[in-house]
Parts: sequence; C-alpha cells; structure tokens
Amino acid sequence: MTSIYPPDQLSPLSSKPPELLEINSLSTCFNEDDGAVRMLLLLSPTCSLCLEGASEIEDTVLKKVSEAAVRVYAVWLPILKTDTADRVAQAMGRLPDSRVRHFWDSKAELAEKYSHVLGLEADLEGWSITSIFSRLVAAYNCSLGYSGPSPAWDVYMLFGRTAEWKSGPPAPDFWMHQLKLLKLNRLNGPRFAGEVSRLLRQPAAKVRDD
Repeated sequence: MTSIYPPDQLSPLSSKPPELLEINSLSTCFNEDDGAVRMLLLLSPTCSLCLEGASEIEDTVLKKVSEAAVRVYAVWLPILKTDTADRVAQAMGRLPDSRVRHFWDSKAELAEKYSHVLGLEADLEGWSITSIFSRLVAAYNCSLGYSGPSPAWDVYMLFGRTAEWKSGPPAPDFWMHQLKLLKLNRLNGPRFAGEVSRLLRQPAAKVRDD
C-alpha cells in the first residue's frame, strides 16, 4: 500500500502578513493542502453576524485546536450593499491565525455554487427539513436586503483530510450557519472545534494498492 498524500508534506504556512487572494486560486490552494483538515468560511465583510462568527471561529476553534494540519479559507463576499473590496481588510483582522488565507469573491459565485451543494435553493417543493430550511434562508436574505437567488453565506464548513476539489466545489463533511430563523446546526464554537478534532483523528492519507 502506497500513500498518495504523505501526512507531513502539507504546504508551508506563511510568516508574512495576510494578503487578499483572488477566488480563482482557491481550488488550487484547497487541493495543495490535501492531508489537512480544511475549513471554508463564506462571509460578508460588513455583516455584524458574520464578523461575530469569524471571531468565534478564531477564539473558540483555532485557539483551541492548535494542530498545524488545519487550514482555513475565509471567502469574503459582496452580499450586502456595503460589502466592497475595501471593507475586507478590516474584516480580515477577525481571523489573524496564520493558518487562515483570505479570498475575495467579487461576484459571489461561490455563494451561489454552495447554495446548490448545501441544498439551499428557495424553490424546493414539499415540506421536508431541507425545503423548510431553504425557505428560511430566502426569508433571512430578503430581510437583509438581498433579493437575488438565495446564496450560501454566513456558513462554516469542514472538510476531511482526503477531500478533493474537482470540477466543482466539494460537499462538506460538516457545516454550521448563523441563520437566525433556524436553530438547527447553528454555529457553536465548541461543537465545531470538536468536529475539527474528530476529522483530525481520521487517516491523513489516501492509499492505493500497488
């Protein structure tokens, strides 16, 4: 059996001040960090709940889980009218951990893609938990002034060590949110940290038969 992903060969952490990266580099960064537990945050730089969520991740997750085999991608999105690129720098200060990289998605394309991945489309039929959740997301977005198709934002996703970004963004192994209208899977820092630790205990390498 040969390991495809040597567990000690993660991409090195940068000692430089954080920079804002273009969103088209995210999938490459994600795949280069195979072997790590990866966290993807979709955030508005001016939404107070998103900023509080970012601080909760920093204070109750990253400060508690110090393992180097954790990587975080904070994707800042123009969801609200006040969300412009020049507002991101201040928001980045909520996540100073060196394992965090920051991205600016100028067209909020990832928010739309993850709306489908997470099943948040507002036009689902029936009264399943998913369809009710999607309608609540749409109502929440509308209350904050966003009238387009329901995007995925203020969401916090986790991916195991062997996750891979192929033609489209991967589905998370675990995720939480801060949608006020629904308590199910609402962001809880200690629980989220527990899920990170659980994923860290999983094998760091895919194996294949030679």
